[in-house]
Amino acid sequence: MAVKIMNLRNVKSIWSVKSLVMAVTVVTCATIAPGAAQAGEMFGGWNYSIDSSKDGTEVGKIGSTSKFEFYGLAFREYKDKVVFAVNSNLSRDGYAYNGARGGGIGYGDLFIDFGDTNSFKNSDGTSDMYGVKFANNDTALQNGLYGGAKAQSFTRSNSGYTTLAQHTNTVAGLRTADGQQGAASYGDLAAGTTYFDQDFDQDVKVWKDVQVQVGTRDIQVQDGTREVRKQVRNRWGQLVWKMVTEPVYKTVTEPVYETQRQQVTETQTNNSAATNIASGNYMAGVTMLDSFDADSGLAFSDFGATGQYTFGFSIDKSKLQVGNFVASLFAECGNDGVVLNGQIMGNPKPVPESSPLAGLAVVGMVGGALALRKRQPAKLDA
Repeated sequence: MAVKIMNLRNVKSIWSVKSLVMAVTVVTCATIAPGAAQAGEMFGGWNYSIDSSKDGTEVGKIGSTSKFEFYGLAFREYKDKVVFAVNSNLSRDGYAYNGARGGGIGYGDLFIDFGDTNSFKNSDGTSDMYGVKFANNDTALQNGLYGGAKAQSFTRSNSGYTTLAQHTNTVAGLRTADGQQGAASYGDLAAGTTYFDQDFDQDVKVWKDVQVQVGTRDIQVQDGTREVRKQVRNRWGQLVWKMVTEPVYKTVTEPVYETQRQQVTETQTNNSAATNIASGNYMAGVTMLDSFDADSGLAFSDFGATGQYTFGFSIDKSKLQVGNFVASLFAECGNDGVVLNGQIMGNPKPVPESSPLAGLAVVGMVGGALALRKRQPAKLDA
């Protein structure tokens, strides 16, 4: 259905602007179920999740000077496809760093959770969880959409954060280049959300004192006994011959060790960011979108999202479920992440005029027209 907002500017209504706002508030509050995942900022057919611009860390830096600053994630539903767009300071090619797994840190994979939108853990690895690999990263999977996606975390092997709380606390102690205190968030979810209450096993490198062999030496060890005739003194001090048992020795070579400080790999379990797909069923490819023109209606900058890079990808809508979802995306190191609460409508049947919901669409469109009278028309029938 095409929504022609421009036409509504000429609609003469007996309602005042105040009445419209009150009506939208009442109808919206009455029809949204408590606890349901709510969409973020809506404009021009796009659902925006705008992240804190003061929580992407890069060696003590946050904000516009950090290569890991995520500004926002956007979503739009079309007739046959859905599109996700990213605005960030992190290039799709990643961040070169010798201390990281594979020599660089990239984007993790996008997870789309249609299941328990209050718990990533409850949906992880089920048919309700989808994963999208769209960039070169630390998994060997080909780019595409995966069903039944199970997550893993690569934060520690990319010199990142052990836990989500560690990232939040670190950000709070940093300041941007212009002196603003850091403040962590995940866009549509707060930094302290329990949605990511899940632990992951990670193979990480740690420094430990270990015993290292540095050579060998020959030693004598007992190899049995033997009976021999020997002269011994009796209790009166006289030498007499007597059979005695004595040990038999042999020469053996044994290793020589010393304590050295070394990096070793061990498995740790922590509440770290869900960064990458561990497993899943490949369902379809994704189409990368290197840029968006004015006709797309995408406008991150209208919400203060001014990341260096804007790109996205489209997915065949028929491969996904219909309904509310939570989409989450992290850098592989966990230095920043963003979450979007959204909904795929699918192809719903038209609502009859007599239905009490019929008025909601009208009020919503009129309210949107008043709020966005200086914006371009929204085209939702693409």
